[in-house]
Amino acid sequence: MAKQHVTVALSGDGGDELFGGYNRYMAARKVRGPMQHLPAFARHAAAGLLRALPPATWDKLFDWARPVLPKRFQLSIPGEKARKLADVLTLSDCHAFYRQLTSHWTDPASIVIGATEPQTLLTDPAA
Repeated sequence: MAKQHVTVALSGDGGDELFGGYNRYMAARKVRGPMQHLPAFARHAAAGLLRALPPATWDKLFDWARPVLPKRFQLSIPGEKARKLADVLTLSDCHAFYRQLTSHWTDPASIVIGATEPQTLLTDPAA
């Protein structure tokens, strides 16, 4: 039926997720490796420091420091990235880490009234 009326149909089959097409997957590897070696108290302290300033302040600081920062530290939306880093620093297991990076909401079922999120390998404790 789609062939009769549509030239292109996007399936949303998760190609970016399967083949690591989003920047977050590369960033996750850079963060998760070193993060695993830090003790929990150090990760929580670092998260607290990152949360001490609002994202807009981080953005202003990075804008001010941009001329002297090495290229790899000249980030777009640094405040948002600092907030996301603070969120994942306190997570202890790789499943929670992955879910935090790939979800826009910490409780997706709360977005639609009366909905429940289906269990997956990442969300089902019995799996």
